[in-house]
Amino acid sequence: MTDPDSDPNAETVAFSSNQQTPSTGEGEATIAYVPDRDSISPPTEKELFLEAVEIENIAERDTFLENACGGDKALRQRIEDLLVTIQVKKVKKTLVL
Repeated sequence: MTDPDSDPNAETVAFSSNQQTPSTGEGEATIAYVPDRDSISPPTEKELFLEAVEIENIAERDTFLENACGGDKALRQRIEDLLVTIQVKKVKKTLVL
């Protein structure tokens, strides 16, 4: 669980002295902010690319892209095109050295 004192999104709820908190039975309770599923944005194309480029095993990378892109074929194609571009640059750099 997130430490509410270090979480800037934590909400503090004060109770009157005759109300009880679940943890201590009295006083003040701190509730950590947990975003709902609808407010969590999906990873960006850049984030997916940066994660995919770190996966060296082609089969593992393919599985990652399949899961990450779902049915968005255009997104997957753009990421794969970027990955090919990176590979080509690496090969060219190796040939020049």
